[in-house]
Amino acid sequence: MKVYGSYHHVHLVSRDPEVAAAWYEKALGAEITGRGQGKGSAMVRIELGEAKVSIRGLREGEVAPDVDTPPLIGLNHIGLMVDDIEWATRSVADNGGKIIEAPHVGTSGNIVAHVESPEGVLIEFLQPKS
Repeated sequence: MKVYGSYHHVHLVSRDPEVAAAWYEKALGAEITGRGQGKGSAMVRIELGEAKVSIRGLREGEVAPDVDTPPLIGLNHIGLMVDDIEWATRSVADNGGKIIEAPHVGTSGNIVAHVESPEGVLIEFLQPKS
């Protein structure tokens, strides 16, 4: 078996996929590319640049964890390359998200910042250091 490309998509779970998709659209310029139903929950598909993200609602029997309790195992954050990290960080804050770590030079040599969506999704912005 061979894995090709980078990844196919990221799948997020939301209390309200429409509200979440609208936030990504407004705060980060995402494009809503589709809607549907699957296994008993609504789903909204978005693209953030070339990154494909599926946002689905809770399914029967699923319970959302407290937003203030991030998972320690599994996916930690989504990393997105941006051309204006100051704008991206400010836009998240202006649209109800939180700045976790302001832009700074990270260990990769890029300028990095960490933010959180209103539902607690951690996002790392990276901008090449010029």
